[in-house]
Amino acid sequence: MCYNKHTAVFIYGVKMHTLSVIFGMLIGYLIYHSLSYFLNVGDASKWFKRNEAAILKILLVCVESAAFIQSAKVKQMKILGYNEESIKLYTDLDKQNFDLWKKTLAETLSHYYIESGRKPHYDFNKLLAHTEEIWRKYEAEAKNG
Repeated sequence: MCYNKHTAVFIYGVKMHTLSVIFGMLIGYLIYHSLSYFLNVGDASKWFKRNEAAILKILLVCVESAAFIQSAKVKQMKILGYNEESIKLYTDLDKQNFDLWKKTLAETLSHYYIESGRKPHYDFNKLLAHTEEIWRKYEAEAKNG
């Protein structure tokens, strides 16, 4: 095969004029960036990631608040002289509510991501482990009085 100096050989031996390749790349670059600019695709993705992180932080704050309220309730019950059986009953009820809440959270978030086809921007197992850690901290604090 004979090629002139302005011809480039690409995959499978297809001959393309070098100038055509350069113009094609330039036009593709311009189209991509103009669409990104007008549609704000990159900014929207960053915005969704930031909002998702903020919502998950709010969820963790809610877990911490509920755990604190539970531990304060147990401490107050001890101060007021409730018997251990009543305290254990309320503690078990709170633990059951927390487990139910955690299960509902897991189902809701996984359903959302399965339905939307998106991949989460966080590690879900770490999130649940962190909620468990927060709960355990306040539970131990309430037991120690």
